[in-house]
Amino acid sequence: MKYKIIFSKTAEDDLREIALYIVEHSNNVDLAINFVNGIRETCKILEDFPECGSVPQDRILVCNGYRFLVYGNYLVFYVHKVEDDSVFILSVVNSKQDYLRVIKRFI
Repeated sequence: MKYKIIFSKTAEDDLREIALYIVEHSNNVDLAINFVNGIRETCKILEDFPECGSVPQDRILVCNGYRFLVYGNYLVFYVHKVEDDSVFILSVVNSKQDYLRVIKRFI
């Protein structure tokens, strides 16, 4: 069974911001596009294996079914909705920032 991958507006905005940051600091549009496409490709594994992501250490996130994938210095937070046969990508955050504060706003 293939699960549908759905990027939230926040996750789409995060990817756009990541791309803009890369372009601003490297002046390389192709690098930005390839990086964001790499994140999207990494998420495709969830179509077949929605539970393959790591479980966060934060108890509140665990209780709400959050998981995450790692891509470079970025964490892709998602929730697997079994009843909808879907995986909702909630946000893509830099692991060096206070990502728990960012992610907890979804709860």
